Amino acid sequence: MANQNLKKQVINIISGHRTGVFSSVENNKPHSRYMTFYHEDLTLYSPTQMDTEKMDEIEKKPHVSVLLGYEEKG
Repeated sequence: MANQNLKKQVINIISGHRTGVFSSVENNKPHSRYMTFYHEDLTLYSPTQMDTEKMDEIEKKPHVSVLLGYEEKG
């Protein structure tokens, strides 16, 4: 039951926030940019072209981070 409640909370957050910060690694440093996101269940997607710098970065180092849900409360 706790897992279902947590899943509902996560889906509620990602459903209510389409813009977030996507961070990848470039030259061993974080490279962040704003992007739009959508989801299917708990899987996030972001529309982009395949021949972009971010795709090159992901292919070289697949360690990424996404920040969603900031509501300016602190």
